[in-house]
Amino acid sequence: QYTVPDDAELARLQDGFQLSEGPHWHHDGYLLFSDVSGNTMYKWSEEEGLETFREPSGEANGITEDRYGNILIAQHEARQVGRIEADGSITPLATHYNGDRLHSPNDLTVKSDGAVFFTDPPWGENPEEMDFHGVYRISPKTGDVQLLEESLSYPNGIAFSPDETKLYVSETNNSKIH
Repeated sequence: QYTVPDDAELARLQDGFQLSEGPHWHHDGYLLFSDVSGNTMYKWSEEEGLETFREPSGEANGITEDRYGNILIAQHEARQVGRIEADGSITPLATHYNGDRLHSPNDLTVKSDGAVFFTDPPWGENPEEMDFHGVYRISPKTGDVQLLEESLSYPNGIAFSPDETKLYVSETNNSKIH
């Protein structure tokens, strides 16, 4: 766990994005982030500057890595949580729950045991097949999607405490963190 030094200076990398989200510092030393509405993922490094990483991105929002260093993304338009493979293809990890399509997977985090946790709020124009908006877990052993919480109306950001004893989920429409 790192903290930002008090004397750190901010620098704007670039502006003009429609809806930038999902910043993730990759273990190989570069920043990934998405312009959700622009349907593009970007990569920034000190050496190369800013470059397009993936376009279209399936309206990728949340970005993280699994314990093997693979990039995982939550995609609004594609309505899935996916893993970006070395050849650039995307392997879907979660697209449905109990036979119904996910709404708009938004943010995700990975526990040290390999389980992927994600939120699924009602963003975008996707038709809703479920009458709730969930917080889910993808089993690292079976790949099964498990519903953890269905009472939140707009589950959004998600993160673990440093010791992984608590899972934090923000609820956008009422500014609460659960």
